[in-house]
Amino acid sequence: MGKFKKGLFLGTLLGAGLTWLNSTTKGKETRGNLIDHAEKLYPEIKEKILNSGAWNSMTKSKYIKLVEKQVNIYAKKYKLPTETKKLITKVVIAQWNNLQSAIKKKK
Repeated sequence: MGKFKKGLFLGTLLGAGLTWLNSTTKGKETRGNLIDHAEKLYPEIKEKILNSGAWNSMTKSKYIKLVEKQVNIYAKKYKLPTETKKLITKVVIAQWNNLQSAIKKKK
């Protein structure tokens, strides 16, 4: 399992419905969907940051605001429920350390 997927999985564990997500068939399906959505979003956000020059002044609070904005746009596009949107946001925010590594490589 790659770093990205491992980070996504650990990020999903932060979700409020941890027990539900791991104990039922529907929960396992939902967790898989969350990871799929986050796998689509994180690379887009990372690319946006690295290509815009925003990486020079990126702080965690700026990253969180950007993630929330992008997840809101994505959730509207795919008509995702509020709880799903919140969990996707947590998973993508959990990728902050991976983004920092990518920024260091860019410097």
